[in-house]
Amino acid sequence: MKVLGVGLGVAILVIIWVVVAITVVACWHRRVIVVTGITVVAAVISAILLLLPQHPAPLQPIDEASVIDHLFIPRVLILLVCGLSSLFGLGAMIAHWTEPIQAKPLKKIKAL
Repeated sequence: MKVLGVGLGVAILVIIWVVVAITVVACWHRRVIVVTGITVVAAVISAILLLLPQHPAPLQPIDEASVIDHLFIPRVLILLVCGLSSLFGLGAMIAHWTEPIQAKPLKKIKAL
């Protein structure tokens, strides 16, 4: 059985670690011991799931004409450049928005 193109075990591991990440973010300020405990429990569950025997894949005939994606590396590089430039742009916007605005001195008014 496949879930989003990956096996059920991978989907379970992803769900476990997403829940752990949300819990860690939510509980970080209260108890560090609870966060450590949750992380250790998730690591133990992940190790158990990884060590469980997998069912053998059914015998599949060897296909001589395999499809090779020659554009995989350029796509990854383009994605990497786009992601890094987005992060750089976000950092520049945050730096621009957090600049302090200095008050201008008032002109002195002569009293009559």
